[in-house]
Amino acid sequence: MPRESYYLETELLSYFSDNPELFQFIEQAAADGIWYWDLERPEEEWMNAQFWRTLGYPPESMEHTPASWQQLVHPDDLPTVLADAAQALKDPVYKFARDVRYRHYKGYWVKMRCFGVVLKNQQGLGTRMLGGHRYLGAVPDGKDQQLPHDFLSYLLPNLPGASYKYRLYPDGSDEFSFLSPEIKAWFGIPGETEIIKNTEGIWKAVHPEDTVMLETAIQRSADDLNLFQLEWRLITPSGMKWISTTAQPHKNEDGSVEWYVFVSDITDRKEAEAALRAQLQMQEALRKISTQHISQPLEDADVTINQALGTIGRFVNADRVYIFDYDFKKQTTSNTYEWCAEGIEPEIDNLQDVPMSFFPDWLTAHLNNEVMHIPNVQELPQNMLREVLEPQGIKSLLAVPMYQGDRCTGFVGFDSVKDYHVYSKQEMEFLRLSAQVLVNILTYTEERVKLINSKQELQKLTQNVPGAILKLQMTPEGKFSVPFLSEGARRLIPNLNIEQVHNNLEELLFHIYHEDLSAFYHNLLTSSEKLSKFYMEYRVRTTEDTIRWHRIDMRPEQEANGVIAWYGIVLDVSEQKEMEHIKDQHRALKDKYNEVENFAFIASHDLKEPLRTIGSFSRLLLRQYQSHLDDNAKEYLQFITDGSVRMSKLIDGLLEFSRLGRNRTQEMVSCQAIVEEILSDFDTILRESGAVVKYADLPTIQGFPMELRQLFQNLISNAIKFRKQGHIPEVEINARRREKAWLFEVKDNGIGIPEEHQERIFEIFSRLHSRQDYEGTGIGLANCKKIVDLHNGDIWVESTPGAGSIFYFTIPDKQ
Repeated sequence: MPRESYYLETELLSYFSDNPELFQFIEQAAADGIWYWDLERPEEEWMNAQFWRTLGYPPESMEHTPASWQQLVHPDDLPTVLADAAQALKDPVYKFARDVRYRHYKGYWVKMRCFGVVLKNQQGLGTRMLGGHRYLGAVPDGKDQQLPHDFLSYLLPNLPGASYKYRLYPDGSDEFSFLSPEIKAWFGIPGETEIIKNTEGIWKAVHPEDTVMLETAIQRSADDLNLFQLEWRLITPSGMKWISTTAQPHKNEDGSVEWYVFVSDITDRKEAEAALRAQLQMQEALRKISTQHISQPLEDADVTINQALGTIGRFVNADRVYIFDYDFKKQTTSNTYEWCAEGIEPEIDNLQDVPMSFFPDWLTAHLNNEVMHIPNVQELPQNMLREVLEPQGIKSLLAVPMYQGDRCTGFVGFDSVKDYHVYSKQEMEFLRLSAQVLVNILTYTEERVKLINSKQELQKLTQNVPGAILKLQMTPEGKFSVPFLSEGARRLIPNLNIEQVHNNLEELLFHIYHEDLSAFYHNLLTSSEKLSKFYMEYRVRTTEDTIRWHRIDMRPEQEANGVIAWYGIVLDVSEQKEMEHIKDQHRALKDKYNEVENFAFIASHDLKEPLRTIGSFSRLLLRQYQSHLDDNAKEYLQFITDGSVRMSKLIDGLLEFSRLGRNRTQEMVSCQAIVEEILSDFDTILRESGAVVKYADLPTIQGFPMELRQLFQNLISNAIKFRKQGHIPEVEINARRREKAWLFEVKDNGIGIPEEHQERIFEIFSRLHSRQDYEGTGIGLANCKKIVDLHNGDIWVESTPGAGSIFYFTIPDKQ
């Protein structure tokens, strides 16, 4: 059947179009042949042309059947291959991969890596196998252990990279019977040379340090007939090369051993590895420098910095390493630290306050964050810089700028006194990193000094702070310490030893009352586990006979090294605990007040019933017996009716007063919306009076919605009611923030309130005008005060008779 129309090939192309990752797998792994097997029709299998070409067969002459390739498999390998395929069909986890020997068209055996996967249908049944081959090389025949000459002459020259054939005889003599063009080019061997029996010249090209290793590896491979693999150095006319060699030995009938050696040039890789090792060594050196300095006491800082300079100097074979600081105000630079190798004279005392004008080019380079490299001081022009360097015996020099952020603070210098030194790019990069490490060390040292000074200042600042400020720490191992405890702790616990507390928390816990100690420790551990706030009130025995209440409030933070640090304050709250007792008593009184208030509510409600009776019968008498009553009697009945109405209004006001605050649920209330609703309800009153009410940007606050509405309604109503004759009422409502509360003002242009009555108007039933002049019960402003009190605010009035009033009230901002 024509190849291009084979149904398995067509189906496979369809698979590849729907499963690009499958095509990628085959493309990358099966460079030397693809096969596709129909498990539903096992006699059908498709192999691509490359598979047959790899084995040397014309693709058009080979059938697409399993039998066509199975007859080429080595008899010892075929059962294993078939067993692997059967196992792959049974076990979806099993990996089908096997090295298989095939008979080449020219008669010798070649080894190929055969691998495959089972493709399943939607029911999970295997219907196809897809796989590929990768060529691994020719193998010797079991009879003569030799590879055919035509194979060698064809294969080796066409392989990528370099290759050669090497033969070692029992007497120790050797020969090269084949050298690829690249090998010949390395050694300068003429292209027509086929066999080299005098190998002395080639062996001389082996790096002297690798000769013994190479000879030993060859002899071991010859003795054991094991795979020869080795990386070694070769000196060629173009320079040293690192090569990797791989070969399988074959023993001949004369006792000689032959290797068909494949060579890879790994010079680039080895150089990269050497650079990486050097970089890792540099990084390790810098890490040790940083670690050593951090762990040293502050008083040894100068010593550890000099030791760091020595470590860096020895790493790059410098004779003198030093640090200079730039003082841009004085325009001078000074040597602050210096390390010298053995036999090198120090220069630190001679290099103080050196004018920057001596080396302008040097300074310009550093300000541009550039390294100043002088390979040979003698080649400098006759200038001030050379005059400074020559007396120090410097032959070569490198100066690396030091930067703190974007500010150049100085430089690190490296002098070569004994020999000249041209620094490599890698060394310069290392020294740049070293300079930054030194900057970090110097900065760390300065910060430690500042920290000690700040602790001393903090102790002074906290001396007069109520209570004690502290920092508590816990290591990942669970060890506690108190790095900072202010002097206020001595006022809290007079006999406390603060110095011992720093490293021993038990010294502090010792003073906690025994009944509270367990809870204290438990809450502290909970805070460390959850990183939650540690807040607790506990008792402390300050003296043998005195117990005080303390409150601790700390917040934890976990540092990068796993240490948990709490920052907080301890206060003596004994007086507050007494106040809480008083508050409890106040709460009890308030409960009694509520009972009285409830009684007033019930009593007021019950009083309305007889009032309704009096009012009803008075109106009934007046209506039914009007003709029998004289004018005095009618007037008396009218007084009774009016009195019952007023009494009813008073009771209603009392009921309303008692109901204020009964609903204790607060919510967010828009004052702007409340005022708008009230003015909508007052539409008739506003039109009749012509009143103008101005307001804008009133806030949203937390409070009792109904009570706040009544508060604004009463104040706006009063502002309109108590207006001056012949004047249009004007009301203005404003609000502004004041500390932690909102301050509201309701301003009018009414009749005003005399100063002597400005406090009395908030009392219940308090009236300043007759009922004939202004209607009312005298409860409205009392309600306003109670509403403001419910919100924990204040209310007052500022007024001038005849000029209007401003009612102020505050509502705390609880957001």
